[in-house]
Amino acid sequence: MVDCPLCYTVFGSEGEDSEAHAFRGCGHVVCGGCIARLTQIGCPICRWKPPNEYAYATNLSPGVVLRLFIDFSEANALDDLQRRMEDNEKKLAAARLEMDRFDDIEKKLATAMLDMERFKEEARRETDRLQRKWKDEADSLKAELEKANRNVEYLTRRLEDEKLRSTKDIAALVSAPRQYASDPIVE
Repeated sequence: MVDCPLCYTVFGSEGEDSEAHAFRGCGHVVCGGCIARLTQIGCPICRWKPPNEYAYATNLSPGVVLRLFIDFSEANALDDLQRRMEDNEKKLAAARLEMDRFDDIEKKLATAMLDMERFKEEARRETDRLQRKWKDEADSLKAELEKANRNVEYLTRRLEDEKLRSTKDIAALVSAPRQYASDPIVE
């Protein structure tokens, strides 16, 4: 059995007050008792406002009421399905936009990674070049230092030889006989 969605009275079970009445504009069905209690003209379920006071059909048979409920349920289900499809289409469009944004980010990330690899390669080459340059400079400085050390050793030996020669010359002069009285004596 089908009952009134407001008071839950089964249509046709309690006389005229339980007869089904359908609103023509929205298709909602309520019992006569609920229609009698309305303070405003219109559907108490969806608040649809009729253009005149004869907005509902009266004395509907249970088969018509059942058909109205089925039609209305199907219409509601179709409306609900349509709303869900529209919502899903909006969500799908938003997801596509998000995917496009992620694709852009992914492309930028790939470009940044390529740039980073190029930079790393350039940095490696520059590091190798600077290491070779510094090694060459260090080898050059080392060679110059070795040459300077050899010169210092040579000059030190020469100075020692000169000291030795000077000492021998002085000793020879001191030990040599004087030829003249005017020769100075170096001691």
